[in-house]
Amino acid sequence: MKQRSTELPKGNARRYADPVIAAGFMIAFIAVSLVILFAVMVQDPADGPPIWFLVLYLPLTALIIAGTVAVLRQRIRELRKGEEDEARKY
Repeated sequence: MKQRSTELPKGNARRYADPVIAAGFMIAFIAVSLVILFAVMVQDPADGPPIWFLVLYLPLTALIIAGTVAVLRQRIRELRKGEEDEARKY
């Protein structure tokens, strides 16, 4: 069985860094908004968001983060296969 290489090709670091930075920014933004919501709720429950909103927001946040990671993995696979280079030929 052929073993996959986990190393990124040299010289193309920028190609790989951009999607990782974008995904990291999105995950951080979503996580910070979740922390702010919980902090508001803990600080003043009467003025904070209703509990049902937080109960719905938490799994949606987890799904968005999981989707972002899945798309990032797919993009890195495409870059490793050279699909972007092949598309430039046409």
